[in-house]
Amino acid sequence: MSADQTEAADICCASCDIAELDDIKLNECADCDLVRYCSDKCQQEHRPQHELRCKERAAELRDEILFRQPESSHRGDCPICFLPLSIHSQRATLQTCCSKLICRGCSHANKLREIEAGLRQNKCPFCRSPLPNTQEEADVNAMKRAKGNDPCALQQMGSKYYNNGDHERAFEYWTKAAELGDTLAHHLLSLLYREGGDVEKDEEKEVYHTEEAAIAGHPAARYNLGCYEERNCRYDRAVKHFIIAANIGYDDSIPALKDCYNEGKVSKADFAAALRAHQAAVDATKNQTEAADICCASCDIAELDDIKLMDCDACDLVKYCSDECQQEHRPQHELRCKERAAELRDEILFRQPESTHLCDCPICFLPLQLDLENAMMSCCGKMVCRGCDYANMLRERQARLQQTCPFCRRPLPNTQEEAVANYMKRVEKNDPVAMTHIGRKHYNNGDYETGKVSKDDFAAALRAHQAAVDATKSPQREAAKDNRTAAAAVLQQFTRAIQSNIYNMSADQTEAADICCALCGIAELDDIKLKTCDACDLVRYCSDKCQQDHQPQHEAICKERVVELRAEILFKQPESSHRGDCPICFLPLPLDPKKSSMQSCCSKVVCKGCSYADYLRQLEERLGRVLCPFCRHPTPTTQEEANKNKMKRVEKNDPVAIREIGKKHYHKGGYDTAFEYWTKAAELGDAVAHHHLSIMYRRGLGVEKDEKKGVYYLEEAAIAGHPGARYNLALKEGRNKRFDRAVKHFIIAANLGDDESIQQLKKCYKYGDVSKDDFAAALRAHQAAVDATKSPQREAAKDNA
Repeated sequence: MSADQTEAADICCASCDIAELDDIKLNECADCDLVRYCSDKCQQEHRPQHELRCKERAAELRDEILFRQPESSHRGDCPICFLPLSIHSQRATLQTCCSKLICRGCSHANKLREIEAGLRQNKCPFCRSPLPNTQEEADVNAMKRAKGNDPCALQQMGSKYYNNGDHERAFEYWTKAAELGDTLAHHLLSLLYREGGDVEKDEEKEVYHTEEAAIAGHPAARYNLGCYEERNCRYDRAVKHFIIAANIGYDDSIPALKDCYNEGKVSKADFAAALRAHQAAVDATKNQTEAADICCASCDIAELDDIKLMDCDACDLVKYCSDECQQEHRPQHELRCKERAAELRDEILFRQPESTHLCDCPICFLPLQLDLENAMMSCCGKMVCRGCDYANMLRERQARLQQTCPFCRRPLPNTQEEAVANYMKRVEKNDPVAMTHIGRKHYNNGDYETGKVSKDDFAAALRAHQAAVDATKSPQREAAKDNRTAAAAVLQQFTRAIQSNIYNMSADQTEAADICCALCGIAELDDIKLKTCDACDLVRYCSDKCQQDHQPQHEAICKERVVELRAEILFKQPESSHRGDCPICFLPLPLDPKKSSMQSCCSKVVCKGCSYADYLRQLEERLGRVLCPFCRHPTPTTQEEANKNKMKRVEKNDPVAIREIGKKHYHKGGYDTAFEYWTKAAELGDAVAHHHLSIMYRRGLGVEKDEKKGVYYLEEAAIAGHPGARYNLALKEGRNKRFDRAVKHFIIAANLGDDESIQQLKKCYKYGDVSKDDFAAALRAHQAAVDATKSPQREAAKDNA
């Protein structure tokens, strides 16, 4: 097919050739990405013609996933030293208390530390829980983790039952662990299906579980796949599997590759590259981390996600988990601390400054002279060199202009008093230069002490203060305060009357209510300021006591108004989705996260178009390392570097980075830690964090189920422009039979470009819950939102993906 035919095929139903329009959305084939259909019926009718090509494409997609090199083995990294764990099980210890795999190096270092400190009870190197003394205690810990659906604990319990001969129970545990994503459980299930016995032999299921384990990084499963392909004479696939296993560090793959090389099935370059990658993977598992960097110097507690260690106040030699630990450890550390503090002070003291304290002229950017032949501007606090000051003076004389500051262009003071007044304004803004100048002025006048005032000046200030207070008093104000004059009483009755029927007030009455206390009727004067009700905007009060006394009368109408105000905010159409715009091309980011990438160095989300364009530019310029398209920092080459970048952003209270770290803990099952991170990100205004918190409260993950809080966070995310949260709100309103509110939510989500909302609006239109005009307007707005995210660069990135 030509390019035009291919493009047409992409937007037409493969069976009936109906085009994709605003009201007709085509769905991709369930197995492949080659064709689209307008309905399930069309897909069934077209199945006989498409089946063969569909199976071929599905196999191609499966191979793309299967032969992708994993970033690490299935064992991941040690959670303490963050080095890759060895693929040999005897070189790491599984902690039954927290289901963490700890490398032998960290376990040994922890054991030595406990021996040196004279600790009697051994603790887990990661979570610091006491280690079990018997196998029974370890089994109890494992069962607790298994009941909490910990896939690692489930797999361990299955292995225990298997070793005891109970293969059926082992099969149940391994099946559940595999469903939860445990790689080793997939591998063990493949062995069960291969050997048979308690389960029926099934080669198809054996290969499926072996492939799932291999995709997740299990080297033995990858090796078994290579042997399987070799037995079936598919040597090119076998070689690919052996190379991937060798790259992870699996020793048995190297002899297999050597045999393939001798038989001419693998090239010399590929075999050499596999040998180098294998050695690099083995070397990466060697532990060289110092325990002192991650432990408290007093109590030896390790630095975890919920425990942050702080450096000593004076030196950088040790860390502490609390102020109490620092005080207790002070006598042992004091002498070395003072020596190191002196060394650090000398490092700073003898460091060559980049420039003098005067810095550069803000106009010509040349260093200012040290002989003070510079002009100090009282209007802006800037010090300008004589050359720029003279050039500015000549320009103004030639143009016959008023003399102005060379930097900020404000008129220069004509007298010393005006200059001092300018300096004092800068002092009020905490300008250090102006403060220094005023201090020098007092010093030259002999006023060496600060905070001193003469007795006469103090007495004069007291008299002036009392005169200012007396000037605010009048007989009328005293009468209103002490006796509640007749005018005030009439105004009070009038205000109470209009508050009893506030929605039926006329314009004049409403204006009167706006400037009177709702309880006592006192008017807003120069010395009496009324404040609006804390919850609504209907009434005002002159004091907190009036607000408390009036609360019983106002409570019902206040709650109604609060609901109205919340609805106004909730159903306001956001200007854009929560993803915002790309910071480079300033076009709206697509709702699909796969069409953009988050930069861990600056937490900016950049569209694929700008990322691809920047990548091409860097290829042309032949830069040595790929840089961030936005901040130009080098992009991390490993996941560890990316995690370090995110943690730096977290320390700066970056809500996006905080949310991403929370998501990482959530996917690992650390719901409590994820909840803490997402709560902090939500407080900082992150819409996605609000959405995640709503899910946790609705499902009861890490927190007690709370429907009210779930709805609150869902609404906050929707208000911030999150279309998924808006869609979920609409479904909730639909389940509660509030279809008018549901339709509003669907329309707002559709206007942001949400595809699922269009499908729901189509159903609402079918049942008569939305008018034809509103539905058509939503379709146009949806298409406009989708089109706004398109650009030539993004299309080019899509074509070359």
